[in-house]
Parts: sequence; structure tokens; C-alpha cells
Amino acid sequence: MSMLRHMRDTGSQRPVTLLFANKTESDIVFHDELAKMQAAQQPPLRVVHIISRPDESCTKERGHIDVEKLDRWLGDDLTGKGYYICGPASLTKQVAKALRQCKVPQDRMHAESFSLLEDTAPVTWRSVQRSWATVVMVCVTLVLVVVAAVMRADGTTSPDDHGEHSPAKSAHSHSNHE
Repeated sequence: MSMLRHMRDTGSQRPVTLLFANKTESDIVFHDELAKMQAAQQPPLRVVHIISRPDESCTKERGHIDVEKLDRWLGDDLTGKGYYICGPASLTKQVAKALRQCKVPQDRMHAESFSLLEDTAPVTWRSVQRSWATVVMVCVTLVLVVVAAVMRADGTTSPDDHGEHSPAKSAHSHSNHE
């Protein structure tokens, strides 16, 4: 949606076909916003809803995104176009497999998997290093905060402290001089 909104907001005229897979019609998010974009053709947009668990009254495309639907909705020559796949890991794998069967080069496919139940971010050595660096920095920061708190507490709560920073002692010392 962010890509489509950006295209709308910048006045892009690049045509887009969105194959939007959902289990049921009630699962379709952004339905009204997509319908408005399609009606206004900002950007030039064709939305094809594909429902995998349709009820009897469903008039939308049925099934899953597969080679047959790619051919029908995207045309004969799929190799020169860009494909952005976003969804749960099982969907992104299924669509990428169908695109490979249609001879779409890997560099034309851009996938983003997500899950509300598990972390699906790819694990690389660099991402592990960043995670550990973050953990170390948080620990160092916490230690510094605790040390600063202890030092401050030691400097202001000692009964025999005659420092100048205690507001109570400053007020008391002023009253003795008056």
C-alpha cells in the first residue's frame, strides 16, 4: 500500500496490476482505498482480488496465485516486468515459484515476507552482528545509568555530606546567616 500511495501522491503514470490474495472477502484490507485508486486511475491501477476460501456468493477470482492466473492477468510476456511480492512466507514462496515457471528472472522479483506470529526476517551474519552490537550497547547504557544513579545517590544522601548541592542544607545555611 505504501508503494501505491507514493505512486498516487507523486502522480506516477506507471501501470500497476495488483493480484491481491486473501482467504475470504472479509479479509481484504484497504478495500475501499484500493477501489478509489482504481476508479481514479491514480496510479493507473487494476486490482484483481483472488479469494482462496470463497463463499457461494463470491464473484471474485477464486483459488491461489498460480501460473494460470499470472498468464491471464499479467499477459504473455512476463519477463520484462517488475514483481513485488508481499505476504506470509508460504505465499511469497508460492508466487515466486509460479513466476520462475513463467521464466521471470530472479532479479525482477522483490519479495517481503511477514508473519504476525513469527519473525521472518532473513538471518545473515551482518544481522547477527547488528543484534549483538545492539545488545552490548543497551547493556553498557544500563550499566552507565546505574553507576550514575549510585554515584548521585552517594553524593546527595549521606548524612555527613556538607556539599553545596543539597537544597535543604542551602536553605538551612542561609537561615543561620540572617
